[in-house]
Amino acid sequence: MGIQVSAAESEELEHNGVAPRNSGFKCTDKEGKVVVEYHVDCCKELQERCDTETRFGSYLIVHLGNDQPLLSFGHDEAVSKQYTLTKSAWVAPDGTKVLLPKDEGQGWMISAFQSREFRFGMPITEEDLIDSE
Repeated sequence: MGIQVSAAESEELEHNGVAPRNSGFKCTDKEGKVVVEYHVDCCKELQERCDTETRFGSYLIVHLGNDQPLLSFGHDEAVSKQYTLTKSAWVAPDGTKVLLPKDEGQGWMISAFQSREFRFGMPITEEDLIDSE
C-alpha cells in the first residue's frame, strides 16, 4: 500500500528526515503531474496519513505503460497432520503401551492469499479472536 505526494512535498519530507532519502518511486499520476509514491511502511507519518486520507488504503500504483496498477499478493499454507504429536505414549506398570502409527496420518491443508490493499479478505472480529483461544 502506498501514498503519493507531490515532488515538492517529497523533497521536504526527505530534507526533514521524515522519509528516508530516495525511498520513494518517482512516477506520473493520471493527470501527468510528477509525484513520488512511498510505501506506507517507510515512516509512521505516512502510515497514519494513508489511514486517514484514503477510503480503503491506496494502491501502490506503479504504472508500467498502462493503467493497470501493480499489486503485491502473498500466499501461504499450513498443513496439520493427524498423528504429528503422538510420538510419545503412557507406559503401563507392566511395560506395555499402545501401538504408535508409523505415518503422520491424514493431513489437512489451509491455504490463503492476502495483500495490503485487500487484506485477508475476511473480517476478523474480537469475538473470533476470543473463540480461537
